[in-house]
Amino acid sequence: MTRIIKFLISLIFFVYLKLKQIFMKLFGLNISVQCITLYYHSIYKNEINSFNRQMELLSRKTITIHADYFGKLSKNKLYSIITFDDAFENLITNAVPTLEKYKLPFTIFFITDYFGKTPGWEIPEYHSDKNQKIMSIEQMKQLPQDLLTVGSHTVNHCKLTTLTDSEINFELNESKKRLEEISGKEVSTISFPNGEYNKSILTKSFEAGYKRAFTIEPKFSLTNRDENISGRVWVNGSDWYPEFWLKIHGGYCWLNSFFEFKRKYFA
Repeated sequence: MTRIIKFLISLIFFVYLKLKQIFMKLFGLNISVQCITLYYHSIYKNEINSFNRQMELLSRKTITIHADYFGKLSKNKLYSIITFDDAFENLITNAVPTLEKYKLPFTIFFITDYFGKTPGWEIPEYHSDKNQKIMSIEQMKQLPQDLLTVGSHTVNHCKLTTLTDSEINFELNESKKRLEEISGKEVSTISFPNGEYNKSILTKSFEAGYKRAFTIEPKFSLTNRDENISGRVWVNGSDWYPEFWLKIHGGYCWLNSFFEFKRKYFA
């Protein structure tokens, strides 16, 4: 499916969402909280200006909250959560200054065995992140602590669904323990590598002390106050401006149903 086709379908889906919202308000029906969790990986030097425009739009159109927020949200406002997987070093110069400029809270999901290294997990040779360095512990500590939420991306970035129970427990518990020792803060959020998880992994995550788990299923987040598993919408610094606008307004959430259909009938 091409990018343009996705964009056009997302535009139609956004119109549907708005009409549905108008209808529900008109008839006094209950409206869900609207919150989109975005997830990035790297932000490259040539994407700085585009990322700045994205964050400027986000600061105008949404209320950005921390990933570990569990308070009450208004049903008449649009919320966003900004997350980054893998903690690439390029975020320090290419993303963080912009986030500080607009005072936007953000979460980085760290892999505890990869501080100061390059990716050693399964990643295609042609992928632009293949040789990107991951930030060090010292660099992590220099990030703006008032805006940063530290999250876990496990110890080794393994596909959790391929591991034994004891290996899964190690990846979940050890990562949390190390990150809390390093940061001096509670680590209550986790992002599953490659978005792979099952019910058993979810149960083990909550038993390890995580309060919210993030997936890569593109759908609205925090639709109820106690939500402990949240989907995310993939974005990158090179997204077109109207493409990003649709993503933060829920236009790309139709993809979740599309992916479920593919898994059910074509897996």
